[in-house]
Amino acid sequence: HRAKSANSTAMKTLSVTVTLALLVVLLVPDSQGWWWSRRRRSCSRVDCQWREFGDWSECTATCGTQGTQERTRAIARLASCGGSTCSGDSVERRACNQICYNDGQVTSSG
Repeated sequence: HRAKSANSTAMKTLSVTVTLALLVVLLVPDSQGWWWSRRRRSCSRVDCQWREFGDWSECTATCGTQGTQERTRAIARLASCGGSTCSGDSVERRACNQICYNDGQVTSSG
């Protein structure tokens, strides 16, 4: 009779525990659930942020249409917690030394 009573008590305890757990899950007002809302509060959205561009490099040509310069930038802060990623390029390029000077006279190359 004691074994039957202990088994019955254990089943009642399990039943009450499961019922309480279900009530907690079903009655939490957050649409994504309690766990997600707790997780969201502990993580603040951070958007990616670029550093400023560095200085322009030396021109690759002293004269002519093929000369280019470039400058680069790095990411200062990575996105986290659902923040937006960095947009844009990490390198900028531009033409340089397009005009050639010939004994003080401006001439176009090519």
